[in-house]
Amino acid sequence: TAAVVGEGFLARDITFENTAGHAKHQAVALRVGSDLSAFYRCDILAYQDTLYVHSNRQFFINCLVAGTVDFIFGNAAAVLQDCDIHARLPGPGQKNMITAQGRKDPNQNTGIVIQKSRIGATSDLLLQTAGNMSYPTYLGRPWKEYSRTVIMQSEISDVVHSAGWHVWDADFALATLYYAEFGNSGPGANTTARVDWEGYKVIGNESEVVGFTAEERAFRQKTRRRLIIVGISSILLVGIIIGAVAGVVIRNRKSGGSGSDADKLPPTESPAASLKAVCSVTQYPSSCYSSITALEGGSNSSDPEVLFRLSLRAAMAELSKLKDFPAAIQLPSDIANDTMLRQAINVCAAVFEDSVDRLNDSIASITAQPAGEGKQQQVLSRTWLSAAVTDLDTCLDAVQLRAILEQLNSAMENSTELASNSLAIVTKVLGLLSDFNIPIHRRRRLMTAEAESDSGFPRWVSDGDRRMLQQVGGAGGLRPNVTVAQDGSGNFTTIAKAVELIPKKSLWKYIIYIKQGTYKENVILDKHRWNVLVYGDGKDKTIVSGSLNFVDGTPTFDTATFAVQGKNFMARDMKFINTAGPEKHQAVAFRSGADMSVYYRCSFDAYQDTLYPHSNRQFYRDCDITGTIDFIFGNAAVVFQGCKIQPRQPMSNQFNTITAQGKKDPNQNTGISIQKCDFTPLSANLTARTYLGRPWKDFSTTVIMQSSIGGFLNQLGWLPWVSGVEPPNTIFYAEYQNTGPGSSVAGRVKWAGYKPALTKDEAARFTVGSFIQGGAWLPATSVAFDSAL
Repeated sequence: TAAVVGEGFLARDITFENTAGHAKHQAVALRVGSDLSAFYRCDILAYQDTLYVHSNRQFFINCLVAGTVDFIFGNAAAVLQDCDIHARLPGPGQKNMITAQGRKDPNQNTGIVIQKSRIGATSDLLLQTAGNMSYPTYLGRPWKEYSRTVIMQSEISDVVHSAGWHVWDADFALATLYYAEFGNSGPGANTTARVDWEGYKVIGNESEVVGFTAEERAFRQKTRRRLIIVGISSILLVGIIIGAVAGVVIRNRKSGGSGSDADKLPPTESPAASLKAVCSVTQYPSSCYSSITALEGGSNSSDPEVLFRLSLRAAMAELSKLKDFPAAIQLPSDIANDTMLRQAINVCAAVFEDSVDRLNDSIASITAQPAGEGKQQQVLSRTWLSAAVTDLDTCLDAVQLRAILEQLNSAMENSTELASNSLAIVTKVLGLLSDFNIPIHRRRRLMTAEAESDSGFPRWVSDGDRRMLQQVGGAGGLRPNVTVAQDGSGNFTTIAKAVELIPKKSLWKYIIYIKQGTYKENVILDKHRWNVLVYGDGKDKTIVSGSLNFVDGTPTFDTATFAVQGKNFMARDMKFINTAGPEKHQAVAFRSGADMSVYYRCSFDAYQDTLYPHSNRQFYRDCDITGTIDFIFGNAAVVFQGCKIQPRQPMSNQFNTITAQGKKDPNQNTGISIQKCDFTPLSANLTARTYLGRPWKDFSTTVIMQSSIGGFLNQLGWLPWVSGVEPPNTIFYAEYQNTGPGSSVAGRVKWAGYKPALTKDEAARFTVGSFIQGGAWLPATSVAFDSAL
């Protein structure tokens, strides 16, 4: 009756029916060969061969499928979730077969999965059977040699025969098929009398069926457009997007055979239902709904973009109140003069202000979004909101005292939830618009892939900036705006004095040349210092040195010898060191929260917490990073290429962990990607146990790929944050195509969140072009980079 083949097809509230009847045998109601297709609240009605899931990836949710013989058949990767699967009264001499899956090749990634559904019968069949098996119904039979069907977490009525499954012809395919049941309930779910075929199994372990869920299996295939539909809320959003954005009017599905004209009117999704669906993708749906409805216009809009803007306004209102809180904290008299605590509270004040700026950036970008840049602005908003969430978390990391932490947690609760809500909406709602190629307000979606630079740099580095990085080099390079020289031959003898001259929010590159020498000072370029390039005479010649540390009373955030916040910062041929030593614990050499920042031929030298890529997008090329514990840590979206990662000998009771990534919210687009780098000890005396990293936060994300790893690495590869406690399965730690004696994954940890061997497509997500959108900004820096694998 209806057949769809084109990619990305969506249907909602439609009845597809073939009325030929059982006497006419095969008569399909709906045939689907559309990849990444989704069906929501649809009825698919016929007798034999009702639903033909022919090929590609398909998802059905809240649908009704009714039929008799082989009424769900084909060779797609199809998931039916929260559906009603009803056998109906067949013709004389017929048996009901719910499925007939057609996988012919063992390497095909296809199959039928019925999850969290209800398997029963229509009223006509129930009346005829009345408890006997005159018209037996089976879960399926193998149409082809490698037929694959999984029924899981579903309610099965007693209409299903106790044997469960039926042969196609004698013993055909019984040893090569894969039929399985997991976690089902109801009178027909008892598996004690099921078939005893070699290919049939009852699964008892949840981990064995994860691969058959919508996210993990049916939608796992090589594709540049990564679409994951994992549940009811996502499909609700598809419906809202169709109705509210695209303006598509879809006929309502028929209700229970009433035949009334009212039942056939097009559906309209109320603003309240739209908002609930949008908020359902967040971690805090209640606060999402209440905060948006409290705003003007929040109760009468179904437009996802409008709702996103309102969520930003709600978050901004809370953050604006929060930024004044640190100054109002009342400390008990016994700690009122605690200098380190006061400094930690000052860190909170600074990051709260930064988080407000991040939200302002998001609001401004989405408001001023020109035609054709919807995808780009969605990525930018996600980047800035990720940074805002990181800023809030940084405050809690800085404050150690429990009594003050309780005050802060209470004060920050609303801000944290609402910022997270906005991040979830831009990730899952506006991201879904892009995935389905649905324009907002007639805006054209960018259809071409992000261009890659011939030099390998991300495109967000302009041609001019790239030339600067290539040409700058002492007297023979570009003319700097200001020169720093200890011998008095420049404009200033200290870097701090030069920084004072940097214009605020400059749209033009401001260049500082720092001549050879060791500058013992702590330097801060605040968020207002944009487009700054600092360069020296070489990473072993121009050195900035500090020694602030945690043990002596400075919060980790403030220990940085050199710290930058303003966007488009670049550094070349410089060395940044913290000389505090291992006994002083956290002592940062360099901290960056600068978006679209680039570091070329630089050296970062310390012990614990050497390099702190705090937030936003960052790129490091041909750099040296040296340290002991967590010596690359933070929650930026950061890529290292062609760098030397050099663990050194720590104190006698310490181990080395190269990374400690801090992703706290699942919707943040952050993580550490180390590609084509060289992992070697700083010196031959390294004997301490050394690991690639440990997960600092619940969604910690780190990928090591195409790198050379020396034999110094402990075979486990990774270390838990808390000794003896396996990290949550929400982390993402992975390795891809590494070489060297330490690259073998045979002895690696067995955590659920660790992937010892990514596919090429999975690894591609963490390249410069994909992970930090480098093709849009890096070419301008003139720093060589590899945009892809």
